[in-house]
Amino acid sequence: MPEVKKVSTTPNSVTIYLEKLTNIVQTYTIDIVQNFMVMNLKPAVVKVFDYYFPEENSVTSYTTISLCSNKLANASAKLVGAV
Repeated sequence: MPEVKKVSTTPNSVTIYLEKLTNIVQTYTIDIVQNFMVMNLKPAVVKVFDYYFPEENSVTSYTTISLCSNKLANASAKLVGAV
């Protein structure tokens, strides 16, 4: 599995820098916390690209299963993306 060199976050994104990419399928799991109930959640986008050659990229989307209910103000969801 490629070594994770750096992780940076903003309120709207997570960027993971890997040492290298290969043609071997890798799966990464990120735990997230949903602080507010949101109606009609839209799929999120995952983009993988070469830092030095950003035109070499792949884009996919994923959805999460919200664990929120009327009784829960905070809930966590887990997303799994295969890249």
